[in-house]
Amino acid sequence: MFKHLCPASLGIRGREGELIELSLSHGFKGFDLDIEQFHRQVERNGLARARRLFDSARLKFGWFRLPVDFDGDDPAYGRELERLGVLAELAAQVGCQRCRATVPPAGDVRPYHESFELYRRRFGEIAAVLAPHDIRLGIDFVAPASRRRDRAFQFIHTFDELLHLVHGVDAENVGLALDVWHWHVSGGRMEQIEALDGSAIVALDLADATTTAGDDNAEEDARELPGTSGEIDAAAILAVLVDRGFDGPVSPVAHRSRFQAMKDDQIAATATAALDEVFAAAGLSKSGKPLRTGSRAGGR
Repeated sequence: MFKHLCPASLGIRGREGELIELSLSHGFKGFDLDIEQFHRQVERNGLARARRLFDSARLKFGWFRLPVDFDGDDPAYGRELERLGVLAELAAQVGCQRCRATVPPAGDVRPYHESFELYRRRFGEIAAVLAPHDIRLGIDFVAPASRRRDRAFQFIHTFDELLHLVHGVDAENVGLALDVWHWHVSGGRMEQIEALDGSAIVALDLADATTTAGDDNAEEDARELPGTSGEIDAAAILAVLVDRGFDGPVSPVAHRSRFQAMKDDQIAATATAALDEVFAAAGLSKSGKPLRTGSRAGGR
């Protein structure tokens, strides 16, 4: 398990070198890979030159966003699926072996059961392209009701529905990208977390909320850094998942409005401090190791 910086999730923008410096300065061991941009760099400058900054910094890539429109028409989807093999090979060459995709919470084209079957089949096909490169696909969802408003057909917007889809995909390299804020907004219960196999979690986003569990009228600006309000017990979630074998990237995520007037360096410092407190409360060191035998993250 390692601390992972997702710049966009904190409102941070910057050039590659600046993001690497931020990560190193504030104890992050990895960040997400923009696979499309990286591919362009490789085509322009070659792989060795494109990766030299990452290699010298000894940072990990936590994950890359799935570059396939799995909701698109068959010809476009087929072309992107074919191209995915090239991008997946490139990601694997730099050690990025996790990929993320978000299912839409609603749509106007097809009813629930048709979308479910389409995504179940296509995620299986996508996983088959990723598998030879030892890349896992993590799927997440979107909970707020506003994202479903005025759409013809509702789709997955709760954690149980997401689990049903993930379990329906016939591929061993498909799991969950768990964003605890969306889990909370959809009415998340701790027993759902306790029932998970930690190895099935591809990536973990930690946050806190200003609203109670199940209030799907919440908007993204109600998302706070983990450990802020206590509505989401991020430390308890982390401890449970570590007990169950989770060893992937952990990202602090909050709405950019929480960092008004802050510079990028201040945002990164505030985010890593919040994550360090959650790690400590979960019985973990800053590097994600158990602090002592019998700690919260150790045997209970």
